[in-house]
Amino acid sequence: MRHMTRAPTQLANAYAPDRNGGAPVRHWLRGLDVADAATIMADIAAAEVGWPLGLPVCRALGAGVFEIRTGLPRRRTARVRFTVADGCMELRDGAIGPTRKPRRRRRRP
Repeated sequence: MRHMTRAPTQLANAYAPDRNGGAPVRHWLRGLDVADAATIMADIAAAEVGWPLGLPVCRALGAGVFEIRTGLPRRRTARVRFTVADGCMELRDGAIGPTRKPRRRRRRP
């Protein structure tokens, strides 16, 4: 049996509007440091071009929602949540938080 791989699909990018008609992800990105915004946008572009893309860049959260995780300097991680419909990636929201500390292994006596 031959292993079939699925060819990547190019997605269009759209900013999901909020109730007031604004684009929260676009405003959030514009308010970030230029280097941080460029790093996050590079991961968004990678997901657009190589969709479907898996870990470590994209992760499925369930119910049609996906997340792009971007490592940033100073032990921070940016997360951008999005949905995909009709060949369009709709960016829903974004946040920056601290990177999780690795779990310590217990020493066996």
